[in-house]
Amino acid sequence: MLPVLFALLVQSTTISGTLVSPPGSAAVVSAQVVLLPSEYAQIFNAEAQLRIDQYWSIYKPEFAEKKVPFSKAFALAYEEALEIALSRMRGGKVDSGSLIRSASGGNFEFRGVPPGDYKIVATTTIQGTTYLWTEALHVTSTPIFVQMKTRVP
Repeated sequence: MLPVLFALLVQSTTISGTLVSPPGSAAVVSAQVVLLPSEYAQIFNAEAQLRIDQYWSIYKPEFAEKKVPFSKAFALAYEEALEIALSRMRGGKVDSGSLIRSASGGNFEFRGVPPGDYKIVATTTIQGTTYLWTEALHVTSTPIFVQMKTRVP
């Protein structure tokens, strides 16, 4: 058992990163950052797409008539999908505590991450608007630095 644990520790790596604020907005003061293993990233993606499709079909006339940005629906869909993925992680066999971080000043770090596919999802509110960043990663034993720019809205 000890050699297997040692092998996993040797193969694990560190993921560190920063959240890039939207142009013209204040810097990120703090955020919640979640590292979703592949199984939970798939749940997040499926739940987000389901909600985006539902919001589009329900609110399509309102989006067209009032020119309300659909990106706000994306943000809400992502928030709800993240809550569902986190709920399933907490109820599953994953140590969810090691996969959730605070990003003080927009910076975060995950240590001891085993190789595999992951999705990072970060969320915060800046000047009254909720922003979510997402980034898919393939982790090997090499340390990774991620500058997260892909966000909604």
